[in-house]
Amino acid sequence: MPTLHLAKHILRNASKLEHVETTNSYPPNPNPNPSHLEKQHARLLRRKGPIKTLEIARKRLAREPLKRLVLKTVRKLRSRGEWKKAMGAARASMPFPILALPSDDLLSPKAENLGMGTEYGGSDDEGRMIVDERAENVWFPGKVVIRDRVAAITHALAEYKQWGGRNVFWVDGATYAGYHGGSIAVLRVADRGDSRSAWVAEGYRVDLEAVDQHGVEAWAIWKALRMIFECDERERSSVSGKDDACSLMVVYSDCQDVLRNLMLGSLHCDLAEQRIIGQAQELEKIGITMEIHWVPGHVGIPGIEAADLVAKRALRA
Repeated sequence: MPTLHLAKHILRNASKLEHVETTNSYPPNPNPNPSHLEKQHARLLRRKGPIKTLEIARKRLAREPLKRLVLKTVRKLRSRGEWKKAMGAARASMPFPILALPSDDLLSPKAENLGMGTEYGGSDDEGRMIVDERAENVWFPGKVVIRDRVAAITHALAEYKQWGGRNVFWVDGATYAGYHGGSIAVLRVADRGDSRSAWVAEGYRVDLEAVDQHGVEAWAIWKALRMIFECDERERSSVSGKDDACSLMVVYSDCQDVLRNLMLGSLHCDLAEQRIIGQAQELEKIGITMEIHWVPGHVGIPGIEAADLVAKRALRA
């Protein structure tokens, strides 16, 4: 992606791109000593072509307001100490035990209809999975939200303004090519009804031979749900001085594929995603409302950046 100055330079010289497109040749540069921007512009033209170069420049300019919004909000979070708390919790997260995966006897009776253990009968000629039509399609008993990139970042940054009555989790997973297993990270923000939030980071190794990036992301979401379920009522409450337990659980993940499968129901889910639905049903019984939101990774949001750091540390461990 070009810099902002280069993107503006490309659009200012759009007539040159039209010349290239119509004549299929580059116009001669009258300047014998081209500037650094002109050299970058010519290099991008040779590599990408005129149409792609214009498209890249327009995308870069369109992202600038969002980039400024993220930088402005992250500066505020840094001044309030949220970034320091999140990264401090991430660096202090040790040791990294092996994730205890669920067994079928821990599932609720309703979860037996998730299609778990169903004989799918392989795949068709185009590689699509054949699903047993006798299995019931069970939906995730909560809200799964995938917004566009700008709205997703704006919503995630606004999370830090909402205090009280919420259990917020930031999750991520990590794998290496050719590496056996993977790792997950779960960061919990246990607020106490004001701006003083306590970040708790946990990392786990996933000891599964065939697990991929998609799988570890799903197991990270399941672990967040499991952590709330294993808490007693007093721990589950996030508001000091109140007897009623916190009834809202919010999970942020950067894996759209897992969230899309949860939207489609259990018959479109793999094993880890089916376990998410089964665990969510248990939480629904005790009055917990669940929301899972997609958030882009590597844009400077403290929660997801700290979760990425923990997952990578757990993988190296």
